[in-house]
Amino acid sequence: MDLIKTVCGLFILLFIVNCAGIAVNNPAPVKIKIDTGHPHNTTSVIVPVLNKESNAVVKVDGLTPAPANVPKNSTAINVSPNSVVSEQKETITTAPANNTSRQNRGGSGCTSGPVPTFKEGNTEIIINDIVLTGSGVSIMENDKPEFCQLHGQAAIEPDFSGKEIFLTIKGSFKTSPEMNLDNILFTNEPGLLHQSVVEQEPKLMVVMDDVILFSALSASPTEIKVKIDTRGIPDFYLKGNHKFSIKTPNLSADTKIKVGEPVPVTSLSPVISSVEVLKDSNNNPVNLLVKGKNLMLNPKFSYAQVDGVFGFGHQTNITFADSDTNWEAIIHIPDISDFKSKNEHTISYSTPFGVAFKGY
Repeated sequence: MDLIKTVCGLFILLFIVNCAGIAVNNPAPVKIKIDTGHPHNTTSVIVPVLNKESNAVVKVDGLTPAPANVPKNSTAINVSPNSVVSEQKETITTAPANNTSRQNRGGSGCTSGPVPTFKEGNTEIIINDIVLTGSGVSIMENDKPEFCQLHGQAAIEPDFSGKEIFLTIKGSFKTSPEMNLDNILFTNEPGLLHQSVVEQEPKLMVVMDDVILFSALSASPTEIKVKIDTRGIPDFYLKGNHKFSIKTPNLSADTKIKVGEPVPVTSLSPVISSVEVLKDSNNNPVNLLVKGKNLMLNPKFSYAQVDGVFGFGHQTNITFADSDTNWEAIIHIPDISDFKSKNEHTISYSTPFGVAFKGY
């Protein structure tokens, strides 16, 4: 009974604080239970209560924001590339980017490690190496000393304004369906630069961080060539070792690739320009369509609150038209009943590069 009173009192206090519009630079974290049925559901997390005065940014485990102008002394919302949100309450410090040599950018030195091999039923994928197509230099984390001495090391060096990266994946790819261009080829609609992958389409895929799709140029059971344009993808400005996968209908073969020093950009802070409520066939609000700038392509690398409650990111689209890049993100409404009872709403959207807040 005392626990119930304590929890009720906590939520009443949060309601009063939100209604009063009290500005808190580093609000105290609150542990809440979230149960939405989302496939990436986390049932108990510690989160900050955000408002327009908050300075809370996302910190992705193992990755470092490249721009030196990321807000310092911020409340950190810790996320993992393999889950949604854990806990936070630490101070973010951002060191200026250094001018390391090409061979050291984006990762650690050479350490011995096995060749990534994956098998499920009749499907077997062996990833021997991932190289920059033009130079043939490896960007894979699998860094045996003798391999590094022979071939050297490199990293993807992205450019937010646009740069095509070409990769060659070498190995053995015994897949069902067969590894060929027809089964791995996928073409975006005109004007669509990138879209978070949320379904297994095409049948075979090459992706980074589970959702960032690479376009196939050629494919065979021993070699796959792919490319991606880094235009408009803030995720590439997180330096470090990123998850890299070859996906089939029944298997995900995962390794890591190095993303290094990017071309400098003025700011990657998110901006929310408009919010549209998306409804189901029964006219119930289900999701929010958030339009703006610099939204993360991987929803796991962002953190949204709808009316002060954590809302799962579902998918992000990045389009290019009339010489302008635009972003759209679909955010799940966490409490539909509460949402319907209000005429005015708020949304906050945090990334590793800043936070945006909007009332609507």
